Amino acid sequence: MNVLGRLRAGRYVRKLKASTPTSPEKLEAVKAGLRELGDEAVTPLVESLAHGVARGPAMDVLASLLRDENLDLFLQALASPNPAVVSGITQVLSRARHYQPLPLVEQLADPALPKAALETILTARAKDIPSWRLVETIPELPRDSRAVVFRLLEKTADESAVEPLVELLGHEDWSVRLYAARILADRPGESVARGLAGLLHDPNKEVRLQAVKSLHRMQAREAVPELVRTLRDGDLKVQSAAIDAVSDLGDASTVTDLLEVLKDENEYSRRAAVEVLNEIATTEAVQDLVRALHDEDWWVRVRAADALGSLGGNQVVAAVIGLLEDDDDFIRRYAVEILNAVTSEKAVLPLIRALEDPDWWVRERSIDALAKTGDPRAVEPLIRLMETSPEAAALCARALGELGNADAVEPLCRLVESGDDEARREALDALRALDTPELFPELRARLHTVLQRTPSGGRPPGTRAPSGWSVRGTRWIWNPCGTTTPPGEARCRGRKPPTGTRCVRL
Repeated sequence: MNVLGRLRAGRYVRKLKASTPTSPEKLEAVKAGLRELGDEAVTPLVESLAHGVARGPAMDVLASLLRDENLDLFLQALASPNPAVVSGITQVLSRARHYQPLPLVEQLADPALPKAALETILTARAKDIPSWRLVETIPELPRDSRAVVFRLLEKTADESAVEPLVELLGHEDWSVRLYAARILADRPGESVARGLAGLLHDPNKEVRLQAVKSLHRMQAREAVPELVRTLRDGDLKVQSAAIDAVSDLGDASTVTDLLEVLKDENEYSRRAAVEVLNEIATTEAVQDLVRALHDEDWWVRVRAADALGSLGGNQVVAAVIGLLEDDDDFIRRYAVEILNAVTSEKAVLPLIRALEDPDWWVRERSIDALAKTGDPRAVEPLIRLMETSPEAAALCARALGELGNADAVEPLCRLVESGDDEARREALDALRALDTPELFPELRARLHTVLQRTPSGGRPPGTRAPSGWSVRGTRWIWNPCGTTTPPGEARCRGRKPPTGTRCVRL
């Protein structure tokens, strides 16, 4: 019977290959005869797929013959070295609907079968495979085959696949965790957010990056505290993605979580925290944050002030300006230190008002901050303070020299003639800075007259004190801890330090 069947199949296939045109009726009769032969016709039909005339009819008959019971015959054909046969069987397996495609997933592990062809077939039949069954096959497949299944899931995954995918977030292979996190980005839910948040500390940076992106995509606001901690990530891509995510998902209540990052030793982490602050913080939230730094160690406050001052945007500046009116001396001091690190025209008028602050430090650091703004509105108030406050005269003179405004020439000349030694030295340095060709002839003549009376300039070359420091005697710095501190902490300028603190020589 088998021999006879093969002989009959051979005759039918020869008719399909005949070059003489065949009527539609005769062609249908041939195809019907091949269908009657069943599996006996499969092998001759597969061989005819490389024949131009017979290829189309052969594919039609093969598609009608395909069943779960004879799928192995088609898989054997798929392993053919002939590309025409492989492409023909691929089309047949993609079109036919009388077999279950799930067994083809397991065939991805067979090196003899072309994975590209299997992926084409599975893509065409993906809707006929339950998503959760696809997920179940992943642990059993080799790594290079898993990618095919994940690509299928990206297109077809439904709710049935969610929990199995969440379980895969704990798989030992990082690529499995990565793909699972990517697919779950479009399946928001409490268990998904919790699982993805667990990947934010994954040892693989690509997995961490995908976890951040997925949480961001699914708008997982409940994961914001965990995302904030990712601002400390050592990989800049992950950190950048976390900045985007927290800036989008966070709000003013997130500022509390940002405080810990703002205190971090790592500069990039602190900068990341400030970038987020610029996007989400209200003035009140930033002020609460600064107040929360009150009881931190001095080096923590210095790091945070540097970050806020270096990168603080309009929201941060507005909040810090508001703190210049705070009742707490520490808060006002901290605010004026931040404003020394950032220049903003919005801070000019508040800093001018701070020149009358009851605290000496706030007054003197406001002078320094005004000098850095370069704003002409600061000139008249600084002149007035220089002429009425002998203790502030030297600092005001230096600030006026930095501002470079001609209105300061005459007051500085008077200070050279009447001030104490330190004030005279600062005034002379400021006048030298103001000696430019743009000065009115009368002012320039007055300036040169004053400078000529003091040929030595009252100060050896190269001994001008850095901005913010006193040159009277030894430089000191207020240090509650008793250890040398970096620039940016409180300068006592020779005054007696507050009770419970001591000064340290630099």
